Amino acid sequence: MRTVAAAIVRTAACWLAVAAVTGSAAQDAPGEPEPLNPAVLERIVERARETESDALIVLHRGETVIQERFGKPAGEIQTMSVTKSIVALAFGRLLADGRLESLDEPVHRWYPEWNQGRKAQITVRHLLAHRSGLQDLYRTTEIYRAPDFVQLALTAELSEDPGAAFRYNNKACNLLAGLAERISGTRLDKLIGEELFEPMGIESWSWMLDDAGNPHGMAGLRMRPEDLAKVGVLMMQQGVWEGERLLPASFIEECMTDQALVPVDAEVESVAERWGAPHGLLWWVIADPEFAVTDTLLDEWARLDAPAEFIEKMRQLRDVRGDELLERSREAVGGEEAWGELTWQANRPDYDIVGWKTHGFSAKGYLGQYLVVLPEHELVVVRMRRTPEGEFDDRTLDIMRDIEGLAVALTGAGG
Repeated sequence: MRTVAAAIVRTAACWLAVAAVTGSAAQDAPGEPEPLNPAVLERIVERARETESDALIVLHRGETVIQERFGKPAGEIQTMSVTKSIVALAFGRLLADGRLESLDEPVHRWYPEWNQGRKAQITVRHLLAHRSGLQDLYRTTEIYRAPDFVQLALTAELSEDPGAAFRYNNKACNLLAGLAERISGTRLDKLIGEELFEPMGIESWSWMLDDAGNPHGMAGLRMRPEDLAKVGVLMMQQGVWEGERLLPASFIEECMTDQALVPVDAEVESVAERWGAPHGLLWWVIADPEFAVTDTLLDEWARLDAPAEFIEKMRQLRDVRGDELLERSREAVGGEEAWGELTWQANRPDYDIVGWKTHGFSAKGYLGQYLVVLPEHELVVVRMRRTPEGEFDDRTLDIMRDIEGLAVALTGAGG
């Protein structure tokens, strides 16, 4: 097991070797990616240890920088909702050889009972993008009590029109398991095992089934952290594994393209409609919003009875962006506390969003299971934790929510 200090030395040595081969120092080769930030690397390991992680893996530019088990046993770990992101890849395989012509095919092509009413509008893409409109509850108790997860999803009512809004949906993901089998003739877990895991040398894994024999789509896949990292490398390499294309590059691109938020150039009644977490096709998009003071925001502040003096001060900052905007806007009103009193504490929005800076994408699940992929920097980070023994309150668990931000900071791309 490599120590953090040794990992940092190795990372620095790799960088120096690259500079030696190219005949130039790092500062003379602006096109080369920067080495990982040693202080942030230390912090990630520290955070993983203090959150009682069972595994932490950091891969950078083809090198294993960190592989820690923190004294915990090796072996498979339940990936929880990371399973959803793996399920999505089955549909990339189906697209690859034409078994599925398009993500915009209606689901009723394979489930004729849906060829009526609003359900006739639901497409494969809607299921993958959490935009199906299927009624679903926050708690999964109803699902786990059902003998047939697929049938439960098929008979669910609609809570809204298909495509109308992003709603995280476990039932839709369970239906995807049945849909993949209908399209391919092969059960989802076997499809992924034979066509993705086997070519990648992933041999140790298992998948939970419901009483009817359907693989769970919302969770239930167990695999080793090092094998989950392989999935990250596959995604980073645009669907290519050791020279063999397993997934279409266009599908990978869609996985990391936001399909959840209102476009920044769309007209909205409230700028709050543009806030939220970007989400692709069962993968979360890691992106920083570009905040701005816009005419839309100024008008909204006026409707919400913000002081005229405040609005006029903010009007002078319409062309300011980034950290400068945050600093100058707070300075203009007398500090952070005053800013809060004028904006969010008064139920007014802080800023409008005029763009997003995308860093990469991630899969994540209950207890803080994470697979973070930053393709531009050739970085893959995996953090996993087994279910704690005995009784515990999951609301109080530190699930290392800062891991995505730390991964971005590792590369110096944040801020």
